[in-house]
Amino acid sequence: MLNCVLRGAIIGAVISLMMGIFPLLEGDTMSALTVIGFGVVYGIIADVVATKISK
Repeated sequence: MLNCVLRGAIIGAVISLMMGIFPLLEGDTMSALTVIGFGVVYGIIADVVATKISK
């Protein structure tokens, strides 16, 4: 269970970092961190659900 949580968090952070880079470059740090944070949470949820379904 811990493996899929960590994998989901890393994948979610990487994907959302691509979307959060633009607010970060404009100096809006809070928006960038919010996008990255939601990406991590969504990545965890998606990976846990996908792991449960595939078993």
